[in-house]
Amino acid sequence: MSLPVYFHYDRLAVSRWRNGGGETRQIASLPTDDDAEAFAWRASIATIEQQGPFSRFPATDRIITLLSGDGVKLERSDTGSCHALTVVGEPWEFDGEWPIDTTLLGGTSLDFNIMTRRPAWQAKVRAASSLQLLTAGHSGVVYVLKGSWRYDIVGQEGLPKVNGSRVLGPEEGLWWHLSNQYASLVPQDEHCLALWADIFPAAG
Repeated sequence: MSLPVYFHYDRLAVSRWRNGGGETRQIASLPTDDDAEAFAWRASIATIEQQGPFSRFPATDRIITLLSGDGVKLERSDTGSCHALTVVGEPWEFDGEWPIDTTLLGGTSLDFNIMTRRPAWQAKVRAASSLQLLTAGHSGVVYVLKGSWRYDIVGQEGLPKVNGSRVLGPEEGLWWHLSNQYASLVPQDEHCLALWADIFPAAG
């Protein structure tokens, strides 16, 4: 179990891609160890600057969500099927084994990425604009796109705990791993938008 870890986009560690086509800012990779590929789940924000292939990740489910930019066309080179990632906050799920080629539909694209290792982990990403009750016993990531949101750790009586609240603005977020805390995400303004990745052990 972990307490929430807060982050800001500008303070995330940056890694340039080996092919020079972009960069990744890692939010979290669990468990944390010396082998970067031996993750159970991983969350990051990627900047796509040039077209080219995605790296493949065997036995991995991926979810990509556009944060800003004109978006990208994602094409399977083995089947020719395409998906246009053009709507901010709309997630797209795909298998990490798929050979995906990307084509920019304009300028640079900024994307939110969640990866979970099969068969042990699963994830769902949703765009939130109203009160969200975060699931106890799960892991997760929240990232704010618009407006202000209050994250509350909630007691059994349903009220926020003392010193258990924090207000998050655009480009801020938090993550946690297998927390047994009850928590909520409360919009503070009109036209709020946040991404919530609910990450949990697969059934069975």
